[in-house]
Amino acid sequence: MKIFKKCLLAGMAALALLGVAQVASAQETDQVGRAAYLDGVKGKKVIFVPISQGMDLNQAWVMVWQRHAARYGFTLEVRDPNGDTNAGIRAMQGAIAEKPDLIIGQNPDVQTYARLLKQAQAAGIKVLQVNMQSATQTDSYVGNDWIEMGRLEMGELAKHCTGPNAVSHKVVWLAGVQTGAANIYMRTGIDEVLKANPE
Repeated sequence: MKIFKKCLLAGMAALALLGVAQVASAQETDQVGRAAYLDGVKGKKVIFVPISQGMDLNQAWVMVWQRHAARYGFTLEVRDPNGDTNAGIRAMQGAIAEKPDLIIGQNPDVQTYARLLKQAQAAGIKVLQVNMQSATQTDSYVGNDWIEMGRLEMGELAKHCTGPNAVSHKVVWLAGVQTGAANIYMRTGIDEVLKANPE
């Protein structure tokens, strides 16, 4: 019993010392690049042109971005075209004319904003595409790997449709917007799996 108590006390002392060391370490350590980033975003203007703010995903993004804007000192404006491509073009043109520091664009398809995204970059505006890519490469893209998603989805279907006990060897793929990045790129991945599994 005495050995157990001694081990317990030694363990508690070690944990206490470790805690003190971690507090001291945390006070001396800063995340690499954090200070420059925080200084860099203060006073910046960001404009988001979504497909539509009527989608839950977009509402969630904006809610988080608004919190970050308040916390880190930049402004965020949303120009909602409400699913209307012509209104989206006007929103993007208006955003470019205002020369914000960053335009966040959610493309309705690969071509509609392609020329406008080039114009924004030529005007010195940083452009971030979210969720749906355009045919134009911009500063950055944050979103899905649609080709891999097509491979994965069709790969799972192929497992079930090509097995010895498969009821059917037929697959129906219901596509959304035919010119949307999700459909174009997913179809590439789907076609790769279909080519490898012709039966």
